Amino acid sequence: MPVHLYSAVSLDAAVAGPKHELDWLADPSTIAEDLGYNRLLATVEVIVMGRNTWEFCASLETWPYPDHECILVSSTHPEGRRFDEVPWEKEVWVVGGARLIGAAMDAGHVTRMTLTVHPVVLGQGAIPFTTTKARTSWRLVAEIGKYRSGTAFRTCSIMVDLPDPDGPTIRYKCPTIF
Repeated sequence: MPVHLYSAVSLDAAVAGPKHELDWLADPSTIAEDLGYNRLLATVEVIVMGRNTWEFCASLETWPYPDHECILVSSTHPEGRRFDEVPWEKEVWVVGGARLIGAAMDAGHVTRMTLTVHPVVLGQGAIPFTTTKARTSWRLVAEIGKYRSGTAFRTCSIMVDLPDPDGPTIRYKCPTIF
């Protein structure tokens, strides 16, 4: 089963600011398309997240994933489970944070990534790809959508898969973000 990484990232690949802030993300009400989010939620069985992401979700007025099994991977939170206890054989969405994403990639679990690239450089923060130990090559599959907030801010969502040695190497050329 595929394990998905669906995440917003800055141009310098951060998934959150240095204090785990997400204020750099666009207001969701300005997004005309769902950028693959609803399709992802309809297909995944399990949502996996680290402590900071779990605590952010728990601080919201309502839990954002009431219809899914959600697993907290943490050695410091009382409700946390170990990384090797995640049912990776199911259809899984790795939400974040950065260390969990890096560990899932290093273990070879992540087979599909959908990255919504925002035109902002955070300079520092939670950057998952700096923790990965091995180089992996990915195949661009699709541009899912773009949106604009005001007249100057555009964001693009792209989907990439691990390459199938028997399949095509590129089905889509990378879009221009700005």
